[in-house]
Order: sequence, then C-alpha cells, then structure tokens
Amino acid sequence: MSAITPQTTSFHLSKLIEGNLVHVEKHGRHRYYRLANEEVARSLKQFNQVKLLREARTCYDHLSGKLGVDLTESILNACYLEKEEREFP
Repeated sequence: MSAITPQTTSFHLSKLIEGNLVHVEKHGRHRYYRLANEEVARSLKQFNQVKLLREARTCYDHLSGKLGVDLTESILNACYLEKEEREFP
C-alpha cells in the first residue's frame, strides 16, 4: 500500500464531510473524525458483507464467487476438467 500526502487526505476528508458521511471534532490542533450516523455505519457493514459474498459463496449445490472461479480455473489448468465454450462436457 502506498502512502498518500496530507493534502490528499485533507481533500478526501473534506469531501466526506461535505457528503455528510463523517463529522469532525476539533480539539486544539487535533481533529477527530467519526462516521456521521448509524445509517452510514450500517451501509459500510452491508458493503463489507457484499464484498465477502463476492469473494466466496455457495449457491444451491455449487461454489461460486471469485473463489469458485479461481478453483475452476485451477482445475482446468491442471487438466482435470475440460471446457468447450461455456460448458464442461
């Protein structure tokens, strides 16, 4: 992960404040940022849940998501399975 400049951080934080996603409290020369409300926090939690589902999930009787795709590609690359167009004969 690369570091970002203080100016970039300030710019992004000001955009989050403008969007009412975070609030800032100033104490002397320090500033403390927090999520604006419970709805923002809930949205973040839902986003993270969706992100996890995208990684790996089961759908009825098969594995899906990125994990399912990666596993299928590994099995194909190892020649344990053959694929013709969009089907596995």
